[in-house]
Amino acid sequence: MHRFIVMAAVLMVLPPFGLGAQEELRVPVVESTGKATVYAPPATVSFWLHRTAREASMEGSMARAQALEKEVRAALTENELSPLLVEAIAPAVIHLTDNMVIASLHLQFSMTPYASPRSGPGQFARLCALVANMAKALECEAQGPLLEAGDESAMIKAATIQATENAYLPASGVAQALKSTIYAVDTVVVDEVRWNKPLRSEAVEPNLRQVSCTVTVRVTYSLGSRG
Repeated sequence: MHRFIVMAAVLMVLPPFGLGAQEELRVPVVESTGKATVYAPPATVSFWLHRTAREASMEGSMARAQALEKEVRAALTENELSPLLVEAIAPAVIHLTDNMVIASLHLQFSMTPYASPRSGPGQFARLCALVANMAKALECEAQGPLLEAGDESAMIKAATIQATENAYLPASGVAQALKSTIYAVDTVVVDEVRWNKPLRSEAVEPNLRQVSCTVTVRVTYSLGSRG
């Protein structure tokens, strides 16, 4: 995994704890922003097929919508495609007087066969073409390809750890400038988790090589005087 860093630090002072002599007891703190991007190869790819049925009767529209799963499974067998997942979503009635019913189906494939830099792109293009032709033949709207990470939780965790580590450097710089030291961590706030918008990159993601996760955190440190 790689990472890019964007950081900022702001010096703050906490309000007094009480009245009288305690008014002079102020704890200086510094707030620092840390960002990090981590990458992983895509593990799966998803396609969605949507069929809009509009027959002479609502019953006819519902029957055509419900037939989508059976027809897709037959087309997959015919095209020798073996998805990891074929998930039919319950039909939705969209318009009563127009007898409009929409059925959706989710197809998910492993990205393992397309991992090779040499042969993978061509094979992946063939998969996309087969799904597109299948959708056209079945009178469906196709969406995708949607490239997905294998373990999103692990990527979020790794990016959060790196972002938190990255926040320390500017905070320590502020502490040094003030002839202080970082005494303790007061708070850590996760501001944002973004997918496929890496730092300092204009690459289109996700792509066949990678998906990315970028996390932004704000860390507040207490400062103490140097001993």
